[in-house]
Amino acid sequence: MKAIISFVIVLVIITVMLLSPVNEISTHLLFPNEDKLIHILMFATMAYFLAALIGKGSLRIMSFWLVVIICSLYGFLMEIMQNVLDTGRLFEKMDIVANIFGAFSGTVLIYMLN
Repeated sequence: MKAIISFVIVLVIITVMLLSPVNEISTHLLFPNEDKLIHILMFATMAYFLAALIGKGSLRIMSFWLVVIICSLYGFLMEIMQNVLDTGRLFEKMDIVANIFGAFSGTVLIYMLN
């Protein structure tokens, strides 16, 4: 039950962050492409909690790829939604790459920890 709640909280936070209007988010960057690092961290966290939920202690190779695919597809969907909704956000291919890399990294982390 705790894993489900943790995953849902992470999913809600990521969704709100990715679909919030641009004017509500600080545009001050500490370094170029800072947003890509944020995408990587968000999707690594999402993958970590989803892998913990699906794997239940031990993540098998099939579950590993399932987690990566689910998180990557969700990231792709969020990019499409950013483009469709009138939030001032745009579809960015490099965000999708960062989401996939984050999903893979988070899944690798929990796979290594088990």
